[in-house]
Order: sequence, then structure tokens, then C-alpha cells
Amino acid sequence: MARRTPQRGSAYRSYAVVFEDEHLLVVTKPGGLLTNMAERGEQTLQDQIRKHTKKSSEPDAVAPSAAHRLDRFTSGLVLFGKTQRALEGLGAMIRDNELEKHYWVLVYRAEMPKAGKITAALERTDQGKRKMRVSTAEHALPAVTEFKVEERIGSYLLVSARILTGRTHQIRVHFADYGHPVAGDNIYGNKPANIELREKHGLTRQFIHARELAFKHPVTGEQLKLNAKLPKDLSRALKSLRAE
Repeated sequence: MARRTPQRGSAYRSYAVVFEDEHLLVVTKPGGLLTNMAERGEQTLQDQIRKHTKKSSEPDAVAPSAAHRLDRFTSGLVLFGKTQRALEGLGAMIRDNELEKHYWVLVYRAEMPKAGKITAALERTDQGKRKMRVSTAEHALPAVTEFKVEERIGSYLLVSARILTGRTHQIRVHFADYGHPVAGDNIYGNKPANIELREKHGLTRQFIHARELAFKHPVTGEQLKLNAKLPKDLSRALKSLRAE
């Protein structure tokens, strides 16, 4: 049965609020939902939030806007600004790499260093604007991903990753180029392994979850560390893999 995609204007709400004040909103995005900028009237996370979130009482209140994005099939924490001061502060924070973003990632092939850093610039391919690749070209954008192996599960590794830059598909391209494609990734991943993961373990999307955001509140200066537990679909897939 086809999955129903909410349309703009729908009362449907699929996110959970993790933190909210007059300036910021942090929510968990489910896998399968675009953060923003959809085509053909498809509802996005930002659409849902603007429909269900009370406007800030601050004088510089704006419609809640995403400070960063997650891929459609990546789940986890997304940060929104509710005032102009917050959005400007978040933008500066992201440019200066002061927003810490941590992810759970399941990768294929179980032999890799226990910890490391992948430094490889990225560019868009000639196959379309939505696909990326590692590149040494002058115009390629610098990208850095740190990782630590947390658990070995058969032919897979559960990895904690932190991105120091926020490039499109960064985690997916970096691990694929490193020889350890993300489990369930239908663009850069291992197709035979993905078929087995889907049929035997119920994994129907890429295994990437934005689990933690750490940053200084752009208006109040409060140090925040926010977490989101692994969603049910990824937890079930892990449980199934561990049972083999």
C-alpha cells in the first residue's frame, strides 16, 4: 500500500517537540518527510510547524524557519528560529561551526578504525543537482566528518558521527567513499545488502538519525544539549540484526 503524503494545509502533524521558547523550536523529524522547500504541494516539516506553532510574542517574531536541513529519509533533530534575532544568530553559529550535530549511522562492512576523521571536499555530479561526490576540484566544498565505532553487528557497524560542515549528503557520500556505505542508502549504498536489510530486517530507508544538537542559545546565551532517541523503525532493524 502506498504511503500517504500529507498535502499543504493538512492538519496532520508528524513531529515531536523537544525544546521550545519564544525564540527557538527544536523538533524530531520522521524519516520520509522533507524539512522544507517541497515541490508540487507536498507538505513539509516546516509547513506543519507553521500550522501548529503559536507565534512568538517577541517584537521581531517571524514564521518559524529551519536553520538547517536533514535529508528526506534521515530522521532526528531539526532547529527552527522563531524570531529574527534567533535566525541571524543561528546563521552565524552555523557559519562558524558552533552548532554541534551528532548522528547515529549504521554502515556496511565491519572492518574500519575505531575512530577517525574523514576530510574530503564534495561537489555536485553531472547526473543532477541532488547527487554529490568526493572531489579535488577547486570549486569543491570542504567537508569534515568525525566518527567513532560504537558497536559491531554482524557485517555492520553502528557509528556515532559528528559533521563539522553541513554539506548535502555529507555523511552518505563520505562513508560510501570510505568504503563503508550507509545501510539502506538507495543512492550511494550497496544494493544487494539493502535488499537483504529490507526483506529480512525491515529497514526501508537510510540508517541515519540526528541524535544530538549542542549549542549556545543565540539570544539568551544558555548552553543547550538536546537529544532524540532512535525511532521505532531503526530500533526494530537493529534488534533484528542483533538477533541473527
